[in-house]
Formats: sequence, C-alpha cells, structure tokens
Amino acid sequence: MTLAKLTAAVAVSGLILHGGILGRAQNLFVANGDSDSIEKFNSSGVGTVFASSGLSGPFGMAFDSAGNLFVANSYVGTAGYSIREFNSSGVGTVFAGPSTGLAQPVGLAFDSKGNLFVANEQNNTIQEFNPLGVGTLFVHSGLNAPTALAFDSAGNLYVANANANNIKKFNSSGVGTVFASSGVSSPTGMAFDSGGNLFVAGQNGIIEKFNSSGVGTVFARLPLAITPVCVAFDSTGVLFATTSQDTIEKFNSAGVGTVFANSGLAVPNGLAFEPAPVPEPSAWALLLCAIGALLARRLGPPHGVPDGRPPRLRERQRPVAHLDRGAAHRLAGRRQD
Repeated sequence: MTLAKLTAAVAVSGLILHGGILGRAQNLFVANGDSDSIEKFNSSGVGTVFASSGLSGPFGMAFDSAGNLFVANSYVGTAGYSIREFNSSGVGTVFAGPSTGLAQPVGLAFDSKGNLFVANEQNNTIQEFNPLGVGTLFVHSGLNAPTALAFDSAGNLYVANANANNIKKFNSSGVGTVFASSGVSSPTGMAFDSGGNLFVAGQNGIIEKFNSSGVGTVFARLPLAITPVCVAFDSTGVLFATTSQDTIEKFNSAGVGTVFANSGLAVPNGLAFEPAPVPEPSAWALLLCAIGALLARRLGPPHGVPDGRPPRLRERQRPVAHLDRGAAHRLAGRRQD
C-alpha cells in the first residue's frame, strides 16, 4: 500500500498524517481586538465563537502544555490590564491582574518549564509568571514598545521591539543582544519553524525569515495596503498570519499566501494553534492492525521460512527420514536399548 493510499484511508476516519505521524487536525484560535472575543477555526477555516466574556482588546495568546489558552487583555477597560486563562470549554478565569504590574500586555510565550512571559508595551518590560500566577520582572531595559515574544529550542527569548525596529535576544539570565535589525519594520508578530528559522511580521507588509545567525530574507510580501499582524505555525509547518484586512492568510513553503478565513473576524490580532492532540488508542490500534495485515498479505512469510515457523522450531520437528541412513540406524538402536 502506498503512503498516498494510506493517507487517504486514514483521512476518512478524521485522522491526518503529519510527516508520517498520526494525529487530528488542530484548531486555530484568533483574538478579535475589536469585538473582544476569541474565535475558533477548524482546519477548513470554519469559525465559531470560543470566548467572549472577560476580554478587553485581546492581543497575544499562548497555550500551556495542558491545553489551556492564555490571553493578554491589552486594553485597560474597567477591570484593568490582565491575563485571562481559558479551559477547553471556553470558561475563563483571571490568571494575573492589574496588581501584578501589568502595563498594556501584548505578547505572550511559555518557556519549557511552564512559566509564562509577558511583553508590556506601555512600560517596556518583560514579566515572568510562574504557573501559580506570581510574577517577577525579567527584563526592564533595552526595550522600546515590545510586542511579540518567541522562544527558540535552546530557551532563548526573542522580543520584537516595535518602535526600535529590531529583534532582541535574551538568554535565561535576562541578558540581551540585538539579534536582527535589517529588514525589520515595526514588528508585531513572530514564530519559529521546526528548523529554527524566525519569521517576523512587519508593518511594511512583509514577513521576513531570519536564520539562526540573524540573516534575513523576504519570505512573503502581502498585497499593497495589507500588513501582517501576528503569525503562527501549525504542527505540519504551515505558516498562518492575521492581517490588517480582517483575514487570516495561509502560506505555503514558497511564501505564496491564500485566504484561510475572512468571516467572524474584527481586527484580528494574536493567533495560536492548540497543542497537537494524540489520537485515541483505539484509532492507533485499528490503524496498526490494518497496516500489519496489509504488509503480511503483500510480503508473505519471512524469507527462507516457507511455513512461517522459525527455522529452529522446524529443525526440532524434523522426522527421522530426513537424517542420513547411518544416523537413523544409530537412533533406532538407542531407542531399542
């Protein structure tokens, strides 16, 4: 059975293959800054309202390892700046409130230990919150309107400096250096691909791709008067971006974009894919059984084992007639004794 036929067969059951790994399609969550809501889109681009209470200018979003969605309320509103935490049913609670030092929180990102990092655009700081919502100051200098945040595989934090037109890189101790400035234009969104390349959305209508050395090339150029806002990769490595025209664009590996969704959006800002789910054990079991049966039918028994039994077992069951004549007589003599 070819991989194409196997993929087609699996797709019938609602499962998909991501680079040879079985899983279910991810849902995309988008923050609507104008309607104060979170929209949830399936893999076909069909959206439904996921949450609409307790939000005020939602911007940055990030999922924790348990699948809870964290949203930055970037407008002060009546309750002040806050970070909201939503479970899988869309029920929200306050994770961090105004008393924690938030000042127009915009960008969110989790490190590998489950700590949440927040970019405060108003007072040019980065805060670190532990899983209990206790915050400490991580960075308080060298920033100018920080917006997007992203961690690389080594645990370094990258910060988009919107007013400084650069990307800063901070180690785990909070020591920062300029990672890139050429080609950076009021960056508002960032995301790493699986190869360690950093993709940056700029207000010049360009999504720039930077290698690990900070050398950038143009990945995608949006049509005139359209600017990318935030970017995110799905589990298959496809890049999605919210735009200033209230759309979500989907880009192939060559940087060619198509409209993924254009309804249910009102000033879309941050976007985040839910963690790639693991399929049910029953689905795995059925697929593995089917693959095993197909392979057995196509390949037959192992080479050199015509009846399918191990060679050692067949040797023990070899009849006396298969022995040479002298050995047969000796064996018969021992049995008579």
